[in-house]
Amino acid sequence: MYTFYEYPKCSTCRKAKAELNQLGLDVESINILKDASSTAVYGARGANGVVVITTKTGSKNDNKFSISYDTYVGFSKLASKLDMLSTKEYVFLDYERRNFSDEDIDAGNINGFTNLYGDFADIGKNYANRKGVDWQEEVFGGTKVMQNHRISIAGGTKELRYNMSYAYFDEEGLMKASGSSKHNAKLKVDHKPNDRLTASGSISFDHTTVHGMGTSGDNYGFNKMGSILSYRPTAGMLGDDQQLIDNDDPLYDDDQNAMQNPIISALSEHKKREQRTIQINGSLSYELLKGLTFKNTTGARFSTRRTETFYGALSATAKRSSINGTLQNNEQGSFSTSNTLTYAGKMKKHSYDVMLGQEYVARWSRWFSASASNFPNDDIGLNDMSLGATPGTPKSSYNDDDILLSFFGRVNYSYADKYLFSASMRADGSSKFGANNKWGYFPAVSAAWRVGEEAFVKNLNVFSDLKLRIGYGLAGNNRIGSYASLPIMGSNNNFYPNGEGITNGFASTQIPNKDLKWEANKTLNIGAILRMKKDKAAGGQFRDLYLSHGNKKKGADSNDTDFATVQVPSVLPRFVEIPSEQKGEKTFILLEQIIEKNIGKLFVNYEIESVFPYRIMRNADLSIEEDEAADLLIEIERQLKKRQWGQAIRLEVEDGMDKRLLKKLRQELKIKEEDIFKINGPLDLTFLMKLSGLEGYDKLRTPKYTPQPAKWLNGEDHLFDQIRDHDVLLHHPYETFDPVVDFVKQASKDPNVLAIKQTLYRVSSHSPIIASLAAAAENGKQVTVLVELKARFDEENNIIWARKLEQAGCHVIYGLVGLKTHSKITLVVRKEEDGIRRYVHLGTGNYNDSTAKLYTDMGLLTCRKAIGEDATAVFNMLSGYSEPAFWNKLAIAPIRLRDRFTQLINREKEFAKKGKKAFIRAKMNSLCDAGIISSLYEAAAAGVKIELVVRGICCLKTGMPGISENITVRSIVGDFLEHSRIFHFYNNGFEEVYMGSADWMPRNLDKRVEILFPVEDDALKAEVIHILDIQLADNEKARILQKNGTYRRAAKGGHAKLNSQKYFCEEAKRAQKERKKQNKNTHTFEPLHSVPEE
Repeated sequence: MYTFYEYPKCSTCRKAKAELNQLGLDVESINILKDASSTAVYGARGANGVVVITTKTGSKNDNKFSISYDTYVGFSKLASKLDMLSTKEYVFLDYERRNFSDEDIDAGNINGFTNLYGDFADIGKNYANRKGVDWQEEVFGGTKVMQNHRISIAGGTKELRYNMSYAYFDEEGLMKASGSSKHNAKLKVDHKPNDRLTASGSISFDHTTVHGMGTSGDNYGFNKMGSILSYRPTAGMLGDDQQLIDNDDPLYDDDQNAMQNPIISALSEHKKREQRTIQINGSLSYELLKGLTFKNTTGARFSTRRTETFYGALSATAKRSSINGTLQNNEQGSFSTSNTLTYAGKMKKHSYDVMLGQEYVARWSRWFSASASNFPNDDIGLNDMSLGATPGTPKSSYNDDDILLSFFGRVNYSYADKYLFSASMRADGSSKFGANNKWGYFPAVSAAWRVGEEAFVKNLNVFSDLKLRIGYGLAGNNRIGSYASLPIMGSNNNFYPNGEGITNGFASTQIPNKDLKWEANKTLNIGAILRMKKDKAAGGQFRDLYLSHGNKKKGADSNDTDFATVQVPSVLPRFVEIPSEQKGEKTFILLEQIIEKNIGKLFVNYEIESVFPYRIMRNADLSIEEDEAADLLIEIERQLKKRQWGQAIRLEVEDGMDKRLLKKLRQELKIKEEDIFKINGPLDLTFLMKLSGLEGYDKLRTPKYTPQPAKWLNGEDHLFDQIRDHDVLLHHPYETFDPVVDFVKQASKDPNVLAIKQTLYRVSSHSPIIASLAAAAENGKQVTVLVELKARFDEENNIIWARKLEQAGCHVIYGLVGLKTHSKITLVVRKEEDGIRRYVHLGTGNYNDSTAKLYTDMGLLTCRKAIGEDATAVFNMLSGYSEPAFWNKLAIAPIRLRDRFTQLINREKEFAKKGKKAFIRAKMNSLCDAGIISSLYEAAAAGVKIELVVRGICCLKTGMPGISENITVRSIVGDFLEHSRIFHFYNNGFEEVYMGSADWMPRNLDKRVEILFPVEDDALKAEVIHILDIQLADNEKARILQKNGTYRRAAKGGHAKLNSQKYFCEEAKRAQKERKKQNKNTHTFEPLHSVPEE
């Protein structure tokens, strides 16, 4: 007997049985257990229901031998196709998509279109009757064959029965170059030597092969369905349409093709998944005494899966980079054993059984992946990966501690087989949880009434059977990572001194925290306790109300009350204006208050006892096994749908809430007392942002600041010419974000630009940068974009952008396994007279034109050769290639950034020990990394003066004698969110200034891709130092960290009041005013090129 947990995908057990038999499983029967009380004995694995599948045994007749052979052949064909544009409609749409302006037509920029499709006026004539290529028919057309063969042999004696079978299944895929096959062999033996002992055993082996890329694409390939539906149906004026079927689009060069011929793609991109599984099961049942039976069930399973992915020479991926491939091997194993002791008895109309049991389940898995690129040809493929000139970084994982130990018991009772009762209790212990949380206890109870057996129902002669059942049960869920509660050991970036060099070490990479709480999403609700009114027409009886919460009624004072919850609609304004008593004033009421006052209209015939608002914060962390996810984008989409039902981790209630209502909420949400917060005032103050934006109150608001033009740029010269002349520093939001937008926009249109590469973490809802990247791909440029799908709370937005970029022809990378890409970098590769030149933008903040007006960030535009080479190496690594032999200027996390910061801090410490001047000044969002804090303590103790601007979390303690007396920490909270990361080291007078995307936090240094970059231009370096000077002198918005962990306002000390943010606003305005003044005093003379006639 096999036991599968979860519900079957087919609609009926009969259909499921037929389909499983086709796969060679020899199914005898299928039973479904749905409710909690029935499935409770199966524990955590049966939380969603249990399907019990019983397989066939041999013949029950003495010495009867049978052999059977079943086969069938099926044919499949695409039933329907999507309606697509006609050839004429496609050409018209392509013209509209290009959005030619009058200037384009005058400048002859429309020639590319006319050369391809002919004159616009002739489109109707040229393409009205031109059939074009039906790519759906070409890729999915034809009849596909499916065949299944199964032979089985059964026989035995009265005591011994056997059944063995072999099955083969083969199916051609609907898409070209795809399909699957499966071999299955199985042997089952049942032995019953006497009436008290029964034993059985089975062994099965499966070998499944699936080949073909399919239509979903992967992280490094094109979406096949997108190409099938979007690929051009006509070659236009360049040739016959049928030539498109066997050749790439003649409009593009091979290495610049934005979207590939779907047939060539299917034939040149190979994916093969091969899985082998062996499973052994055994059971033994022995009747110790009459009615008392012991049963043991033991099973083991071992599975290997090998996945080969290879991009041949003709694939678009290989043309853009090289012939490459990946080989991945997964191994999984499990062992389980279960022991039960059951006693069953019957006395007249009473029947009962009692069961006690124990279960042990252990699982392990390991995974290995290797890749290589720059293969010489397709001939050998992945059979010899050493032929790949550039090997990728091998990856592996091992999981060996997934153990579940369970004890359970169950009692069933029946009277006259009409009134039924069942109760069970299960204790599960899981290795996944911490020492104090390993065990969970899950009771279940149910009752049933066979109403159909009652005389008054039988006399109706309506029902053949009628049964009412009620059940309640709890089921555990331990589906988290195996080591989530433990410190994880690893060798990544752990180096220790070894003589004059360093060597790899092994240390903890994860800090265990049994009370760890995750970020949460939020909902706002109204809760009410209701008392039903007496219905005189019904003789004073209460009307029943069905409750989704199970209608649990506890306590003498609540046996006739019900609990209801009403969600405050998010689509309506949170505050509503009502008439004011005083002229000239505005009065508002919150939406939840309106609901409270009118709650009786929602619950007619109920007496409202109390109404209070409450607000839930839920666990919003996405539990994604990235190594196991077949498609990261699809898996994240699936997890996002579950976010609104996450575990409640914080409950905010109005102060003075009814104790009964609060108790009900605590029970329903299963939340701890310490996670309940009583608020004296409105809940969820985010509505104040909209309230502050009311029109007519400008005098009460700080005047809105308009970002000024960049100080180091002029609006006249070409952006690339200015960057080539000198590095450019950008200071947002005091200076406009437009240069960053224009950097990508100009690159998308510049005919000399060959490639654009960029990382995106959070972007605005109508991002001009996304639009420019899409336009660049459509203009034939090579565009590579890493869109970080795991950017918390921006996952859904980033999925939308990733798909749009793919549709435009960009090469989209969905992030890296196990890491978040948080770095802010853009690389533009441009062909110029003196060769190829790389232009780079590096920043401390996101490529988000909206938040760039609210966050303070820094940016650098440069074309320095060393930085350009490092930028290229960064994108090579993000695309799956190995780390370069050395880095010129950039420091990258999680590879070398921690070591670089430590080395810079230690260098200042050594200068201080020699009696030389030494200081460190740094600005960041958060500081909580234990290693960095330890290095700062050592440096401060040696005499290094350390001044820090830390806006948020700071775990460093100041003022400790002999340790941190030389350290000061300040936090600046003003109109703008301080977000830039700046680092200044004195370096014995040879001062060094760096900026980057990383805070001094473990997640930034060890679990994210971050970039630290130097500011080397002397003028720009002085400008950044000036910015730090002003912020360290802020005495209006700054708060100083005290030795006891509190913050105090910075003392003015006789100095004039200084608000650093206001200072930078005024400074930017002065610079712009001075520039206008200089331009006004500059005179230009236009030479005369011809002599006017007299």
